[in-house]
Amino acid sequence: MGRRYVVRCDFTSVADTWERILPNLTGYSQDDLIKIHIGLVEILNNIVEHSYGGECDRTFTLSVFRISGGLVFVADHDGPRFLDEPPARALHSPRVWMSTEERGRGLWLIDQCFNSVAYRRRRKIKRVIASYRSSPDPDRDPDPDMDGSARASP
Repeated sequence: MGRRYVVRCDFTSVADTWERILPNLTGYSQDDLIKIHIGLVEILNNIVEHSYGGECDRTFTLSVFRISGGLVFVADHDGPRFLDEPPARALHSPRVWMSTEERGRGLWLIDQCFNSVAYRRRRKIKRVIASYRSSPDPDRDPDPDMDGSARASP
C-alpha cells in the first residue's frame, strides 16, 4: 500500500510536497535522496507548467509505493498531456544533453534520476510512472574487504 499526496498546481506546492514525502523515505542514502528529489521535482514541475499552465485552482495526485529494493512514484493528472512516450534514443541523443537552450533537458534529467520512467494515458487521466532502485550505501553495509578490517592473519 502506498501513500497518496494531493498536489496543488503551483510551484510552491511542488516544494511542499517533497517536504511531506521526505520523512517517509527512510533507509536511503543522501545520494539516493538527491537523485529522487531532482527527478521528482522535475516531473511535478513539468505537470504544473506544461499540463496546467500554472493554474493554481487545479490539483493532481502523487502516489509513492515501496517495492523490494526501491520506490515507485506515480503522478496522475487530468490536464493536457505534456508528452507522448519519448523514444529512448531521444533522451540520450547528443542534441538533448549538449543543448544550450533553457528548455529541453528536463526529460533527459528525469531519465538520469530514475531507473525507468513511463508515460501513460488511461481515458482522461495521464500518468507518469518513475521507479527508483537504490544503490548500495557503503556507510550502511560496509564491505569488510574494502576497509581492511577483515584481513587474514599471517
